[in-house]
Amino acid sequence: MNSDHEGCHPYRTISPLTTAGVFPLVNGRVVFQAGPDQTGEQIGLVRIGGHIEPGESPWDCACREAMEEASVCVTPLDAPVTYCLDTDTPEVVPWSDMTPQPLHCSATSQIFLGTSADAPKPSSETRGLILLSPSDLRSLTETEHTLASLAERGSEILLRDPSEQDHLYTLPVAPRWAGRLASVLAMHAELTLWDSSKE
Repeated sequence: MNSDHEGCHPYRTISPLTTAGVFPLVNGRVVFQAGPDQTGEQIGLVRIGGHIEPGESPWDCACREAMEEASVCVTPLDAPVTYCLDTDTPEVVPWSDMTPQPLHCSATSQIFLGTSADAPKPSSETRGLILLSPSDLRSLTETEHTLASLAERGSEILLRDPSEQDHLYTLPVAPRWAGRLASVLAMHAELTLWDSSKE
């Protein structure tokens, strides 16, 4: 493997990785947290995930975080490609036969794809959840949206305080990783059609 991708070596399953997460797919939509953005001043699109606890594998961490933050039990989906995020321009990198294969990796983090038959529910750890279709996700990479405009597009907004639904919270344009996720889901429609209840 190219030395530029050393931080993404597939067999580094515990150290030096510090965080892990998952994009849960539920009924063709991706579940995100409606959490504070990096400035802490407005709602942003936040991935499901967190810090790896001692003895956890990255996937174990992702599963725990999905249950803690969205009340869903996830089943792994091997990503059709893995992007290394340690380079200025994220590149697709080769991966081993280790499963599940992450969608994003870096020297310190792995982000997976997963699916669930559970109905997402926002936990006390998050302000709410946003369920986006691939087309909604793509739109968020191109322009700002409010919670109201996303709901009009058919996105599902699940807030712990339903009264907040009436506020015109503006989500900033989503980061580049969201665009890559939207592209992968557009190229591999079978991922959003996968139904864990049939397993």
